[in-house]
Amino acid sequence: MNAEEVVAEVESNLPFIRGVTFSGGECMLQAELLAPLSERLHESLGSVLLDSNGSIDFSTHLSLLDACDGVMLDMKCFDEEHHKRLTGQSNRIVKQNLEYLAENGKLTEVRTVVIPEVLPNEETVIRTAELIARHIPDGLTVTYKLIRFRAHGTKGKAKGYLTPTLEYMRQLQRLVEEHRCLEVKII
Repeated sequence: MNAEEVVAEVESNLPFIRGVTFSGGECMLQAELLAPLSERLHESLGSVLLDSNGSIDFSTHLSLLDACDGVMLDMKCFDEEHHKRLTGQSNRIVKQNLEYLAENGKLTEVRTVVIPEVLPNEETVIRTAELIARHIPDGLTVTYKLIRFRAHGTKGKAKGYLTPTLEYMRQLQRLVEEHRCLEVKII
């Protein structure tokens, strides 16, 4: 489908749709198409969000950021070496994007999947919260979702990963409750 066909399909379902979220794979791989599409849909719907793993530099896509309301970003792991082991990639650009989006009022949600005994969850939650708090403009709030890992549908060694207890998740939540710019949700 081209951009006009997508817009026509979405708009044919008004008023039942109040917004759209572009996800993927990685939606930012289609940033050039998403900019005019987001601009057009923002006019008719009023709410356009991007769901990203943060691996593409948002600062190079200003027209897309202007046309959308915000970005939901994954912070898999704050520590670079753990992030590389988990994903095979550095997380430097993810951190840069987190800062950039927060500073520019475009960070709407951050998500961290919590995997006990595999990732440094406490460090990730604390350092992610601190980074957001340093860069978010006064008066803005970011949703920070702490997501309990569940092995449903996983393969390989991930099938053996533990699901964190609700008490552990609440402990993580308490670690960052001082940051009033965050609305922490346990999922």
